[in-house]
Amino acid sequence: MLTRRQDFSAMQCDPVEFSTSPLISGTKLKSSKRLKEHKWCSTWRLLIRPSIATSFTIQLMFKHNDSYSATKAGGEALILKANGRNRLLTCSIRPSSIFGPGDRLLVPSLVAAARAGKSKFIIGDGSNLYDFTYVENVVHAHVCAERALASGGEVSAKAAGQAYFITNMEPIKFWEFMSLLLEGLGYERPSIKIPAVVMMPIAHLVELAYKLLGPHGMKVPQLTPSRVRFISCSRTFDSSKAKDLLGYAPLVPLQEGIKRTIDSFSHLTAQNQPEKEVPDTVQWKKRTLIAIVILITLYINFVASTGYSAIPIAILVALIFWRLFGSKKSD
Repeated sequence: MLTRRQDFSAMQCDPVEFSTSPLISGTKLKSSKRLKEHKWCSTWRLLIRPSIATSFTIQLMFKHNDSYSATKAGGEALILKANGRNRLLTCSIRPSSIFGPGDRLLVPSLVAAARAGKSKFIIGDGSNLYDFTYVENVVHAHVCAERALASGGEVSAKAAGQAYFITNMEPIKFWEFMSLLLEGLGYERPSIKIPAVVMMPIAHLVELAYKLLGPHGMKVPQLTPSRVRFISCSRTFDSSKAKDLLGYAPLVPLQEGIKRTIDSFSHLTAQNQPEKEVPDTVQWKKRTLIAIVILITLYINFVASTGYSAIPIAILVALIFWRLFGSKKSD
């Protein structure tokens, strides 16, 4: 987000260009004579910690699990490094788990899983806390940052060069949040708990199978190790610095944000789903039983009796689970 004002035109600033880095190919930041503030918005997948409230005051140096997180961290580093050069002021906004009307990922994916009969599970014990942020509050945080950087004096000096966690300041259990969305749209809330330690090996096997068979047409699996970690850990952040230095406070409470989100997706309610997409519970239970029988058979005939290598069996098991539960077309 770039902020421009007419009174900046009189400034005599030399252009500043940050060349591309290996981490962020093709990314450049230029400051012109009229540019004084720059705010970087970064969603932080790389911060997955089992803590109640995470607050960082030092430069983060994590090993990232994926390229998406790595490029986000690299982009933020460039923005914060630019602060103070040629009178350019910068800061970084870190909104946590954005939701709201217009969402094209969370709610549509949740509804697709519910219609396929795959939303009945809770991964973990269900007690993990999360910080979700309503989209209007994220916009408000950007406005607060712009005002702080443009205010001049001590306020802008303290606000500049900082990274700020933005949340609704109302931590909620992850699975309770998902349940509220599902129930609001007319679907059943998740109720069957599966320990994360059980799901993680299966996710790794599915991922391995995809690496081997992806080039041959296997669809991208929804069950991945990173997703299992993501939905079973606590992920909350301390927004007090944004409150103190930017004057940020959520405009829309969490429950109101959930209500607005549900209202905006009325076309995805259970009552409006196509007839063919109604989940067949009997068929789903049949698949589960088949999977269990196959697993027991494989174990007795190959692993327990003959000492057969576990690696081919593990790959086969992953393929079975993917075929039974991972393909939307199979429903």
